[in-house]
Amino acid sequence: MAPTYYAGANDAGWVYKLSRHRSEWTERVLYSFSGGTGGSGSIANLNFDAAGNLYGTTSEGGADGDGVIFKLVQSGKQWTESIAHSFSRPPDGAYAYNGMVDGEPGTYYGAVHGGEDDEGAIYQFAP
Repeated sequence: MAPTYYAGANDAGWVYKLSRHRSEWTERVLYSFSGGTGGSGSIANLNFDAAGNLYGTTSEGGADGDGVIFKLVQSGKQWTESIAHSFSRPPDGAYAYNGMVDGEPGTYYGAVHGGEDDEGAIYQFAP
């Protein structure tokens, strides 16, 4: 599974899955970002939690337009987004282009532009 920066609804990007059957690849769009407060412009990795939910970041959108940490929950074939955190510039940070990495169980780490001195920041996220 991976996100795209553009495409999808409002050209805000989407999360898709590639599946291979023999020598054929099939793309399936799981979720299309709405832009605005829902986030847009996701180009980083995605992380699964123990329950099978997906977490990721966007570089744009959210309450202040500075990106979000989002959660996608699957119910049947439908994925639904919720915003876990909306970045809001210093001292919080903005533009989470790099995504997050897994830390100890249930914890993720990432880097953003901005931060307290506007020189970047590393954050810890524990949903």
